[in-house]
Amino acid sequence: MKTLRWLLMGVVILSAACAGAASGRDSRPTSEIVPGRPTDDVRRGGLENATPEAPVDIVPVGPTASSGEITLTFEEAIQLGDWAAAQAILKAEPEHPLPVASLNRIMIQGLRLALNANGQEARRHIKGALSLVRKACQCLDDRGRLIPGMPPKGFRGELYLALYQMRGTASYDPLYDWAVEQLAQRHRLSKEDISDLSGTKTDPVGVCRFGDRIFVVAGFWIFDLDGSLQQEAPGLDALSEGERLPRLYDVFCDENEQIIQWVNVSGGGRGVSLEVRWDGKEFRQVEAIRIDLAARTYEEVRKHIEAGQLEEAFEAYDRGFTNEVDADPELATLALRQGMSVARQRAEAGDVAGARRALHAAFSIASFRYRLDGQTFLPVDWNSHPRSLEEWAREAFGQDPQASSYARIYREALTEYAALLVQDHRPQEAEPILRALTILAPDDAMVYLYLGDALWDQGKREEARSFYQRYKARTPGGPWPDRVRERAP
Repeated sequence: MKTLRWLLMGVVILSAACAGAASGRDSRPTSEIVPGRPTDDVRRGGLENATPEAPVDIVPVGPTASSGEITLTFEEAIQLGDWAAAQAILKAEPEHPLPVASLNRIMIQGLRLALNANGQEARRHIKGALSLVRKACQCLDDRGRLIPGMPPKGFRGELYLALYQMRGTASYDPLYDWAVEQLAQRHRLSKEDISDLSGTKTDPVGVCRFGDRIFVVAGFWIFDLDGSLQQEAPGLDALSEGERLPRLYDVFCDENEQIIQWVNVSGGGRGVSLEVRWDGKEFRQVEAIRIDLAARTYEEVRKHIEAGQLEEAFEAYDRGFTNEVDADPELATLALRQGMSVARQRAEAGDVAGARRALHAAFSIASFRYRLDGQTFLPVDWNSHPRSLEEWAREAFGQDPQASSYARIYREALTEYAALLVQDHRPQEAEPILRALTILAPDDAMVYLYLGDALWDQGKREEARSFYQRYKARTPGGPWPDRVRERAP
């Protein structure tokens, strides 16, 4: 879809991320896209490749502070982003809070400097501006509670929200709480409908640079950085009442198209996308559409699996909204079948590492539906509850008539994966899997051979010989590999 091309192809999730109770990726940001959160590299809505902005005029406070060999005034310290020097100046006159216009200008300059920087430098400006505005506001009492009547009238809560969200903190902050309350009143909603700190991974706040204009998006309201524009997103009437809750959405910015997009896929991978475009004077609605990203993820993952492109299938799974993939045992089993097929082809061609990667990708896709640990690909509770393959299959697949078939494919794939780990010089990783397989598949002679190899490669020679002997006992008369005859005559 044309209007989603930049969203679906350019921004990839999550993780926010993480396995949820209902899906392998439900606790990620609830969209197919895993937004590049500002806390990762301070880049939401065009926070990189920035061009310098005009300095902000800060109201002088009076005293100066030394920064190296240079003595700075307060306004110079702010314009340079020397937050420590600005703090020192405030400390010299602690009894008078700054005017509200100056508080807003501190936040504006912090945002501008963060937009023009990258990585640690951007984070330094975000933290510095937040710390300075808290100190300059003098809004909290000795116990850290908000003083009645504070912050002063005119304090721009949306700027504080933007800095706070860009910092990526989840700790309690009275000023943040106040700003959320103000935004809730503007939306005529409860505070919990704006930003749910109890665990949501969505982010209804963004900063967008379109040409020489910078906009702060807070919920469904858009603010020009200098305060000249305050506009509610057009097109909200196309959403139902239950869909007009900012906490459900992530905010994205397309600088080239000058589009702001709100994306909500909290409903099992199905949701809403609302787009507005800047026309140079105001924002106009582009469209509000219903989307089903879980279905798109399923289609893409299945396409790659059927083509034997296991690594590509896992990439699509890892960045996608995986409810439908995770619910399909047939697709999980197909991934393991194809993984074994591709791994055998690569191993025969001498690419053992590539063979291992193919099966690893297949198991990574199947692990949620098969209830497997993401590292060993053993049943998730194996350490506390080792059991037979049949018992595990009943637990994992219930009354599914294909349960025994799924279990057989799992056992074969896990044995081949462990063997590839040994061949790829990873005996420590293979050992716990092979020990588990002596319980899951006690009659499979190859398990004992591979476990003997894994132990031998780690210098555990006596124990390795015992497993070679158990292998020989299950293959009476051979023929046995030369290494077995040499190591366990």
